[in-house]
Amino acid sequence: MTTTFIRTDDSRWRTALERLTHDIYHLPEYVSLCARYEHAEPLAFYAELNGSVCLIPLLLKPLGAVLDVDSTWCDMTSPYGYACPLYSHPHDPDEVLAFLSALRDEASKVNVCSIFLRSHPLLPAQYTQLPQLTAWVHAGETIVVNLLVSEEEMWSNTRKGHKQDIQLLRKLNVSVVMDEWNLYDEFVRIYRETMGRVHAKSYYIFSDDYFSDIRASLSDNLHLCCVLLPDGHVGAAGLFTIANGICQYHLSGASLDCGKLSATKYMLHHMSLWARQRGCSVLHLGGGVGAQHDSLFKFKEGFSRDARPFGTCRMVPNESLYGIVAGGTTHRLDIVESLNFSFFPPYRKEVVVAAPI
Repeated sequence: MTTTFIRTDDSRWRTALERLTHDIYHLPEYVSLCARYEHAEPLAFYAELNGSVCLIPLLLKPLGAVLDVDSTWCDMTSPYGYACPLYSHPHDPDEVLAFLSALRDEASKVNVCSIFLRSHPLLPAQYTQLPQLTAWVHAGETIVVNLLVSEEEMWSNTRKGHKQDIQLLRKLNVSVVMDEWNLYDEFVRIYRETMGRVHAKSYYIFSDDYFSDIRASLSDNLHLCCVLLPDGHVGAAGLFTIANGICQYHLSGASLDCGKLSATKYMLHHMSLWARQRGCSVLHLGGGVGAQHDSLFKFKEGFSRDARPFGTCRMVPNESLYGIVAGGTTHRLDIVESLNFSFFPPYRKEVVVAAPI
């Protein structure tokens, strides 16, 4: 097996993506974007075995920046979103095991204490066999709208209350515009207003630079949807991504100008039709906050009852280093038990805000 860590400008990254079913989160531009705002180094684990390929996007995070440890010690984690490991044969447990074992070995050589990998609800892999000190942990579910069915069936799968609100907005002559980037600043304002209203964690309050960078980085893969009220004001707006026929609901907000009108429902209904017309097979709405079955999850469930499992893969490549670091925060740490903690790795819980799922 050939194994290495590669940088975003390595030609093997794009060559692998041409062979592997992937999403927006696997693009080197996206990984670089996340790295800039998580104080990390963007890279990927790349491996070849008997004609098969593995690509795992990663953020390398030095531990010395947050803990009093050797400057060479570090962690690896998936970028924000669903940047799951990619395999030529994701449903072959032996191949998945071989590649994950290789990742563990290579990471140990460069003083990686822990690895945290997120799954992708639409790109599942077989994790029935795992290397030592590795665990697969179910986190929750996310909602998927099937765009391959007829528009009539999509509408029939929409909850009655959602239908009524969408029909009401139609009667009020609400309209939708796509990729009117002159409204981008208004979207940012509404997004921040919404995050403040729902008391979102600080991680969700992105800077002006982030909004500029995500547009520049994702370019034609990024789309802005704005719902215009009859008076011309933006009632709701959202950022969506498209890659390989997968439309992802990224960020959105609703204006206080809407009152009780659910412009977000209208926006998501429009996006399902718009993405379908452009050849997408699914609109992935994501789940609740932290993948919980909360009010946000129930809202999204109003567009589809197709709930897909989401999970994380936790790995300890270097047992001795992990024990030293984690032992300072947990008395008599049981490493195997810690793989299933609600927060992994446990020593980062107090010093780093968890990325939203």
